[in-house]
Amino acid sequence: MLRFRRLVAINCCSSTAKLTITLGLTVLLVGLYRIWNTAPYYRCSFLHKSEVSRRPFTSVEGNQTPIVAPETKHGEKTRIAYIKVHKTASTTIAALIQRYGLNHRLTFALPLPKSLYHIGFYQTFDPVNVRPLPKGKVYEALCQHVVYNRTAFRKYMPKDMRIIASVREPFDRSVSAFNYFKAYSKSVSSKANISGNAVTLIREFFKKPNYYEPSIYTRGSLVMNRMAFDLGIPRAQYFNATYVDEYIQQLDEDMAVVLIAEYIDQSLVLLKRIMGWSTEDILYTVRHKGKTKPQFPNDLRIAHRKLAPAEYQIYDYFLKKFNISYSKEAEIEQEVRVFKDTLHRVKTFCLSKKQELMVPPTKFDKGFNFTRTDCYFMNLEETAFVTFLSKLQNPQV
Repeated sequence: MLRFRRLVAINCCSSTAKLTITLGLTVLLVGLYRIWNTAPYYRCSFLHKSEVSRRPFTSVEGNQTPIVAPETKHGEKTRIAYIKVHKTASTTIAALIQRYGLNHRLTFALPLPKSLYHIGFYQTFDPVNVRPLPKGKVYEALCQHVVYNRTAFRKYMPKDMRIIASVREPFDRSVSAFNYFKAYSKSVSSKANISGNAVTLIREFFKKPNYYEPSIYTRGSLVMNRMAFDLGIPRAQYFNATYVDEYIQQLDEDMAVVLIAEYIDQSLVLLKRIMGWSTEDILYTVRHKGKTKPQFPNDLRIAHRKLAPAEYQIYDYFLKKFNISYSKEAEIEQEVRVFKDTLHRVKTFCLSKKQELMVPPTKFDKGFNFTRTDCYFMNLEETAFVTFLSKLQNPQV
């Protein structure tokens, strides 16, 4: 079991064999996980864990409105919906939410099998876009791509669901999306015969973004104004500064916290405090990290601001709010340093052959034990995690 990840990576003789082994081992892992979690509030002694926060699933009868569940004895808020904004450290944060939800036995809103890892690139949350809930359960965790809509979330989510999101400096986010989604390749380069370095590519793209971006994304760009789109601002309003300002105020009311990608450690420690979580809950592994960025001239940044003004309104507002909130937290700089040290120790442990890491208590956390199984789930790839959670929640499907 402790070598599950290595088994998945075995070089099979055909794609069919790879798929068969992956699915078989996923089913095996789900079965073992169910055995280990027979007692709802404790992991079994095999994992050397004591008193972790496990709780039974919350249920409701029929179609009645779910009653707001009480917070845990430590004031912890568990139900959480993460608006996964493209290229804002979103896969890293989503993986953290997946592991948190698994450890706390939350019921996830999961994408349909054909979607793999997103509920909707271009639509908001709706039960028809997700796998059916287990009988008697309510949604308690969401961390797949979906466009935010206040009406839909209030209609389908429990009243005590905390909503969070992440944002990133708009120019850097667009460049990252431009590279990740290959907005310069094939259909683009064949049209314009674009060649040269990244600066040249970006400069040409900014001249006619609607022309260059691949036609598959015509319903909504993944490069330009995607933060605004994912957070629910209508495309027709991107250049309406008054509308965007009013929308941001509404968005601020809905969000428990908005994380800043450039300050991921500081943001997660602030999230921990707001949500009443533990240090173990916010451990993460960086996903989809891009290569070193080239230096872009200032004229490109000015051009981008004119093409995507709503992005800057969003980012400037939530960066300012983050700085204010962060500055009001006592000893938070010290806690961030402790968190970074703990994160380094955990990552080093996961690269070793040791079976357990004991992290002692600090003034900011009660301490915890970290095992090889924890390492596995912290590093599990997103679609594999979705498959695992789907089998766990709906074993009969």
